[in-house]
Amino acid sequence: MKSPAEYIAAVEPGKQPSLKKLHQLIRRTLPELETCMVHGMIGYGPYHYRYDSGREGDTARVALAANKTGYSVYIMAVDATGKYIAESAKATLGKATVGKSCIRFKRLEDIAVDGLTRALLQVRTAIALGERRAEGRLQPGASAKRRAAPKKRAPAKKSAAPKKRAPAKKSA
Repeated sequence: MKSPAEYIAAVEPGKQPSLKKLHQLIRRTLPELETCMVHGMIGYGPYHYRYDSGREGDTARVALAANKTGYSVYIMAVDATGKYIAESAKATLGKATVGKSCIRFKRLEDIAVDGLTRALLQVRTAIALGERRAEGRLQPGASAKRRAAPKKRAPAKKSAAPKKRAPAKKSA
């Protein structure tokens, strides 16, 4: 696919109206993000990423896809505290399955459009995964949460059987 219009036209006819509405919603909500094709999906806001591990590539801040079971919206960004935007919005999205960056739903009627819109608006101020910022530091990738909050250590495990003590000697 070379363009979002070609992608939408190639989707099964029953899904095209909902896909068009989702595309329009994202365009209205984030008009400043350039539209592109990325990983076989419609992308919004292309950028080059590089994780702390050295892995790098090209992706988009937001992506939209139609698949066998419904639709997916990917939000590849974290907020200032290192929390994934999609994952943080889970409670406001309606009948959707949510991972760290992916929001999946079967029908357009299943998604709470206002919750999705609020999540998309956060992309404007968010840090894209693996994005380099002006100060030159690598920004959040897989380790975003670790930098935001130190990991708590689990309490030490107690041994299963307590040691038996020899009975106290009786004094005469």
